[in-house]
Amino acid sequence: MYRLALPVFAVAATTLMGIGVVEALTARLDTLRPILAAAGIGRCCRCR
Repeated sequence: MYRLALPVFAVAATTLMGIGVVEALTARLDTLRPILAAAGIGRCCRCR
């Protein structure tokens, strides 16, 4: 089960981080801090 969960987690976390970055850029938050914050929030949402 662990062998399956690790790749699924990696793909899901990357997808959520990408969604966060796209949302930040769509909201015209195009500096480094908002983009990193959006990626971090996307990463943390998957950890729960």
